[in-house]
Amino acid sequence: MLLARDFLLGATIPAVHIVMVLLSTTLYAGAAVALAANIFGKESVVFADAGSLKSSFSRELVRPSDKPTVSMGLLVVAVLFPVWFFVQSAFSPGLYEDASGLLHATGWLMPVLFVILPVLVLSYWKVDIRNTLSIRVPAARHLISAVLIGLTAWIPAHELNVLQQSFLGVPQAVIEGAEILAETLRALPFGSVVVLIALIPAVCEELLFRGFLLSGLRSSARKWTAIVVSAAVFGVFHFFLFKFAVTAALGVLLGYVCWQSRSIVPAMTAHFLHNAIGAYSAVNPAWFQRIGIPAEAEWSHLPLHVLVIGGVVFLAGLLIFARESSGTKHSRELESGVYVEGKRGVS
Repeated sequence: MLLARDFLLGATIPAVHIVMVLLSTTLYAGAAVALAANIFGKESVVFADAGSLKSSFSRELVRPSDKPTVSMGLLVVAVLFPVWFFVQSAFSPGLYEDASGLLHATGWLMPVLFVILPVLVLSYWKVDIRNTLSIRVPAARHLISAVLIGLTAWIPAHELNVLQQSFLGVPQAVIEGAEILAETLRALPFGSVVVLIALIPAVCEELLFRGFLLSGLRSSARKWTAIVVSAAVFGVFHFFLFKFAVTAALGVLLGYVCWQSRSIVPAMTAHFLHNAIGAYSAVNPAWFQRIGIPAEAEWSHLPLHVLVIGGVVFLAGLLIFARESSGTKHSRELESGVYVEGKRGVS
């Protein structure tokens, strides 16, 4: 409504603001439709009296379930989005300020909003928390693959950034924000940097997006639909439109890792390593030169030897995830409620 008002008043609105409004509004609309379908699709609400709606939220009448509904997943992230936006805005550094306040606020608020709040929702609605968040011990090969992917995911991310920059340029706000963040990280102990930039986001974001949200989408959407939608929401939560493509692509990658391994741990591992390398690059950019990357290559393509070696390692990690053992396939069939025996399907 505010965007439409500004259009009618003839205001000049940057394209990045228009896209962010449309993306966030789509998130709200999707959550509202999913919630309405979940509530009003019940016979007890459609055909009975007004008390039925109240009974739909009564914990005593809730039946335990293995996974959250899609409406529950979308509604929680839709509520969290404006809350997280205002948290980030409130603690964003002002002129001549560093980003330490934002980093520390994120460090203690992210576990509360991204983990504790969803867990409380799951507990109230009697949803299996461990199954929803995919808290399982992963296979050794999946953990090794996650390490390979986490160590090399920055290479395709860098190339995607360069490709995007060649078409759109780099917004000045992104450059200034990166410089402020880098200066702040250099002033902090590296252990604190790892915890604030790599560990806390890797754990909390994975539990919310690849655990809570992806499990909700999994209950009523196909594999790639669920992965892409959760990745898009993950990208929107980072607010910068310039970073949306890279962040959403990382979300697709981590969603695939979680889906294939049926465990949140490999996704956390890959996410942690990816963020840790990014943090180390900001603190000590000279390490690029040690592997043959020129100092001025921040917005240019990587050298061929880095692309080839890193690309082979990255693809090797993906191929290991792509290979699905017969035991895992059987588990998926049982999880979906259908077991195939020969040519006959028994539900």
